[in-house]
Amino acid sequence: MAMKSKLAFVYLLLGSVPGYSQEASAEKPGLAALDIKASHGVPPELAQLMGEILLSELKSSGQFGSVLGSSDMQAMLDLEQQKTALGCDEDSCLAQLGGALGVPYLLTASLGKLGSSFVVTIKIIEVDAAEVKVRAVENAAQEDHLRPVVTYLVALANAELFGGDKPAKPSFKSMAPSVSDGSRKPLNKRRLAQLTGSVFAIAGLGMYTYSAQQVSRGEQLVSDSGTGICRDGTVFAPGSNCDKRQQGGALVETWAPRRTGGLVMTGLGLLTAAASFIF
Repeated sequence: MAMKSKLAFVYLLLGSVPGYSQEASAEKPGLAALDIKASHGVPPELAQLMGEILLSELKSSGQFGSVLGSSDMQAMLDLEQQKTALGCDEDSCLAQLGGALGVPYLLTASLGKLGSSFVVTIKIIEVDAAEVKVRAVENAAQEDHLRPVVTYLVALANAELFGGDKPAKPSFKSMAPSVSDGSRKPLNKRRLAQLTGSVFAIAGLGMYTYSAQQVSRGEQLVSDSGTGICRDGTVFAPGSNCDKRQQGGALVETWAPRRTGGLVMTGLGLLTAAASFIF
């Protein structure tokens, strides 16, 4: 009651609010929209910008006789009354504010981040009944998708308030799954095949290059050892022709299969990546 008495004078000042018409509100209901609340890492500037877009979408929808923004309300309230009226979060408190403003509906909205995606929520309260008539939540994968999401939420709210078909959701390939339907984003098999093929090709090329260098080194050791033949059971000092021949043979025997394996892996990786563009 104390808050209602503080705000009762606002109704007398509504005629001075730009865009407000009592004649228009007699035909279509009026709506007051508070600023979008920024939360969970969203810059206030972005929330303010989306708030202006939300007001524009509400006005252009043609469903409301008047649309009041927070700046309109703040122009009619002193600082103490702003703290009391615009700082409340409970539905009953918001309903009192809407009643003092003389509008049947009051809208609140929030913009936050959940992981890497944005979450937009709106709530429309019917003032007389102090009842939430619309509650909607939608995700956007990136900033570029926020405006279409706001447009969709406004159309959805109008459909629930005034009847009519619900709008189709915005379709973005990179859009995050909606929190309202619980669906998961389908796996992009083509991109997965491209990534897998590229990794195999790079790993195989690295294995082939290193193995080829080791085989070449072994062949060079054998070549440098001359034509001498190592006799079984004869011990030669390190650095002798026989020692080089043994080292080179071991290198060739160890790395030649790996060189072949690297070449095969590179081919398979390139084939997998290429196939993803065809199928």
